[in-house]
Amino acid sequence: MNKKSFIQNLGIENSTFSSPRQAEMVANLLNTVSSDIYSESQRFVFELIQNADDSAINNNNEVLFDFFSDCLIISHNGKPFDEKDIISITGAGASTKRSDSTKTGYKGIGFKSVFGKSDNVTILSGGFQFRFDKSAHESKKPWQIIPIWTELSELSNEIRSSISVNNFSVSTIIKTKQPEDLLKELNDLLSNGQILLFLRRVSKISVLHNGKPVSAIEKKIISQCTSFNEVSLFNKDGKEISTWITKTFEQISIPEETKAVLIQDENTPEKLKEAEFTELSFAAKIEERKLLSIPSKESLIFTYLPTKVSHFEFPFLINGNFLTNASREAIHEDRIWNQWLFKLSAEKIIEWIEVLANSKFKFQILHLLPTKFSGYLNQLKKSFNQSLEMSVKQKSFLPSRNAKLKKITEIVIDKTGLSELSFLKPETVIDFINQKQKTDFNTDSFVNKELERIEKLRNFGAKFFDNDNLESFFTSENFKENHKPAENFDLITYFYEKAVNKEESKEYEHILKSMQFIYTNENELSSPQSVCFPSIAYKTEFGERVTVIHSEVYSKIEQNSHIKNWLESLGVKEPSDEAYLENEIIGKIKSCIDEDNYIARTRFIFNLFKKGKLTEKHYKKLQDLKIFTTKNDFRAAKECYLSDFYEPTLRLQKVNVEGTYVSITYKH
Repeated sequence: MNKKSFIQNLGIENSTFSSPRQAEMVANLLNTVSSDIYSESQRFVFELIQNADDSAINNNNEVLFDFFSDCLIISHNGKPFDEKDIISITGAGASTKRSDSTKTGYKGIGFKSVFGKSDNVTILSGGFQFRFDKSAHESKKPWQIIPIWTELSELSNEIRSSISVNNFSVSTIIKTKQPEDLLKELNDLLSNGQILLFLRRVSKISVLHNGKPVSAIEKKIISQCTSFNEVSLFNKDGKEISTWITKTFEQISIPEETKAVLIQDENTPEKLKEAEFTELSFAAKIEERKLLSIPSKESLIFTYLPTKVSHFEFPFLINGNFLTNASREAIHEDRIWNQWLFKLSAEKIIEWIEVLANSKFKFQILHLLPTKFSGYLNQLKKSFNQSLEMSVKQKSFLPSRNAKLKKITEIVIDKTGLSELSFLKPETVIDFINQKQKTDFNTDSFVNKELERIEKLRNFGAKFFDNDNLESFFTSENFKENHKPAENFDLITYFYEKAVNKEESKEYEHILKSMQFIYTNENELSSPQSVCFPSIAYKTEFGERVTVIHSEVYSKIEQNSHIKNWLESLGVKEPSDEAYLENEIIGKIKSCIDEDNYIARTRFIFNLFKKGKLTEKHYKKLQDLKIFTTKNDFRAAKECYLSDFYEPTLRLQKVNVEGTYVSITYKH
C-alpha cells in the first residue's frame, strides 16, 4: 500500500462511527483534551519540542520555528514518520513511546495540545503529507484524529519555500489567527534558555519570522568530568545567557517494594510499571565561576521540559520522570512513584554535593543544600525530609581546615573566628567546646572558614561555637590559664574589628561592655567598665588605687587612638574618684566591703555625696553596698535602718528590736 492510500484508508477508518452521536462524543472528548486540559498556549510548543527530542537520531538536533502571517511551521531533523507514528498521532493514549525508557512522553495525548490553538494542522515527513482540518467535515466529527492526504500544491508558496530551504525531516504546519502573539510568548519562553538544559538530544532552538532570524538559544557542553558537565546557554548572537553544571544519575534501580505498589496502581503508566531503572538530573547555576543557589521563583521541577511547579523552592533545578497532570503544569502529590522520586531526589542531591566537595566548587556546595520543609507537609515533602536528614548525616561532604571531608556530626563551626587567631591556640577553644557540649572534637573538626552558607547546617544539628559562647569562654579556666599579657592587645584588636563591622557591631557592643577580656595590672582579666587607663597616678585619701590596664597592654593601646577611643566608649575611664567609686566599689559591690575597709570606703562615698558627685544611677546601685550592723555582721544598705545613735527622724530601734540597724562604729 502506498503512503497516500495508507492515509486515505486511515482517514476513512477514523471517521467511521456507528452513529452521529458516537462521533460527537469522541469529538467533544478530544476538544476537552486539546483545549481545556492544555489551557496554556505555551504547552503545545513544549509538546512539539518534546516530540522532536524523542524522535531525534543524534545528540545535536535543532528545532526550528518559522512564523508567517497566518501560520507557524515547526521543523526538526528527527526520525521521519512511519506508519506506526501516524497511527499513534491519529489516536489518543496510544503513544509509541510507552515502552521506550529513552523517550520522555508516554501518555499519547501530547500532540493534541496543538488543536487548542489551531483548526488546521499539516504534517510533512518521510513522504507522508497529511493534515487535520476541522473545516473539511460537515458534521461534528473528531477531526483531530482524521488525517487527510494533502498535496504540496495545496500549500502556499511561502510555506513550500520555507520547507524546501530548511529541508528538515519533519515539519508541522499550524494555522493560527494570532501568530504574532504566539511569537512573543515563544520568545519569552526561550529567553533564559533553560528549556534546553534537560533535553536529551535537542541542543538548539531557532525562531524565524518570514524566514528571517528573530531569536535562538543553543546549549553547548563546555567541559565534562565525572562530577559534572559544565554547560553554557547562548542566544542567537552567540552571547552567553547563563552557565550551569549538570549531573545525571543514570540506571537507578527501582526497589522491588516500589514496583509492587506501582503494579497495583491503575493510575501509574505501563511504561513505569514495567521499568527496572530510572534517572534523575540536577542543574546548578554558575556565575562568575562560582556556584550559586537559584532564586525560589526560578526553582522549577522539570520532566525534561519545565513544569509550572516552583513551590518546593529547591536551590537547584531537578529533572526526572515525575508523574504530572495531563497538561504537565503540576505533579501528583499522592502518587507512590512521585513520593519515591522525592526520597531519591534528597539522597542524590547530597550524593552530588559529596562529589562536588572534591571539585573546584568545594566551598560553594552548601548553596545547593536544600532546607527541610516545614509547616504543612504532604507526602512528597515528608519523603524528602526523611531522606534528606538521613543522607546529610551519612555523607562526608564538609571540608575541614585540613581539607579532609567530614560528616556533619564530625565538625564544629566557629562563628566567632577565635580558633583562627594566631595568638589563641585552637586547642583552647576545642577543649572548651568539648567540656561545654560533652563532645569529642579535635582541632581538625573545625569546618573550613572558606565554606559558604554554613548557617544552613544549623537545621541539621551541626555544632556551632557562636558569639553567645564568648562570655563563658573568656571567663573559663581554659582561657584564663592560656592567655598572657603579651597576647592581650591582639585579643582587644580582634574585638575592635568585630565591633566596627556593621553586621556584628550591635551584638558585640552589648556583650563586650561587661565581658572580662582586658588584662589588668593585677594580672587578671577585667571588663571595660571595671578598669581604668594607667594614664595618671591616682590614690584615694586612704591610699587605695583603681584597677588599671596592664602596662604591657596599655603601651600598645596608646599607639592606636582608634582602639583607645573605642575602649573609652565601652566604659574604660581615666583614674578619678568617680572611677574608683564605679569600678572598685559599685563594680564589685558584693565583695568590696570587709571588716578592714568598710569605714574608709563608706567615708569615701560620704565625701563624694557632700561634694554633690553622686548621681541617681550611683544611688540605685549603692543600695546593695554592705553596711556593718549592730548585730556585728554586714547587710545590704537597702535592708538596714539608721540606729537611734544617728538621731533619725523616725526612731525605730526600741520599737522594732529585731530590725537591722547601722553600727555606731561609723562615728569615728
